[in-house]
Amino acid sequence: MATEAGIQKAVLEYLAMRRDVTCWRNNVGAFGGQSRQGKRWWVRFGRVGQADISGLVRPFGVRLEIEVKAPAGGCTENQMAFGDEIKEYGGIWLVVRSVQETEDKLGEAIKEWRAKWGP
Repeated sequence: MATEAGIQKAVLEYLAMRRDVTCWRNNVGAFGGQSRQGKRWWVRFGRVGQADISGLVRPFGVRLEIEVKAPAGGCTENQMAFGDEIKEYGGIWLVVRSVQETEDKLGEAIKEWRAKWGP
C-alpha cells in the first residue's frame, strides 16, 4: 500500500513536469528548544488545516491547494474548512490519492475555473 509521503513525492514530481503550474510542499507544525539560559521557546509554522501542496496555475495566477491522502485517509475538519476558504476566494482545492487522480482532478478543476472565472 502506498504511503501518504510516497504519494506526495510522486505528485510533486508530476506537478514539476507540468508547464501550467508551479507548486511547493507545505509543512505545518512546531519545533522547540531551550536557550543557554534555560528559557524554552517554540516556533510554529504553517496554518492548521492547510494543504500539503500549494501552487499557482498559469497564466491566471490562481491559487492551487492540494491535500494528499493515503488510499484510506480522510480530511480533518480544519482541512475541509481550509479548502472551503480557498474555493470561496476563487482558488482550486483538491484532495488526491494518486498521481492519476491529481492529473484528472486538476484538469477538470482548471476547466471549471475557466468556465466560472476566466477567459
